[in-house]
Amino acid sequence: MMIAIIGSGIAGLTAAISLIKRGFDVVVYTPDVFKSNSYLAQAGIALPLANGDSPLNHVLDTLKSGKGLSNIETVWNVISKATEAYDFLTSLGLEFDYISKEGGHSTARVFSIRGETGKWITTRLIEVCKEYGIDIINKSVEGLAIGGRECYG
Repeated sequence: MMIAIIGSGIAGLTAAISLIKRGFDVVVYTPDVFKSNSYLAQAGIALPLANGDSPLNHVLDTLKSGKGLSNIETVWNVISKATEAYDFLTSLGLEFDYISKEGGHSTARVFSIRGETGKWITTRLIEVCKEYGIDIINKSVEGLAIGGRECYG
């Protein structure tokens, strides 16, 4: 079965890598791999990995910053996978070189790569996709026809 991933941000590229490792055929469609919000993100990734920090503290900071608008289950699910995400990225050879305390955080937990975190992560994920033979097609997806569980166009 061929699976089409629409978008070349960090989530799309990570999904493509995960799926190909599970034996699926994958193709990624994107109008421009270097114009995704992920690529343009500079600050870093908030991870509760520094000394004295914990997932619970990160969740509490996030809920406080969300001023009652955050869904606690969603917040917990995302933050509880932070270590797994960090391990995945570092297994690809990415090295975070700076940890900072930014708005809404009670401690330093924003991990960055050379001040252009999104650029470095996205670039490495694109390289890994190519290593696995995942086609990244620079094409906007418009006019798709969806029938049942299939997509045409």
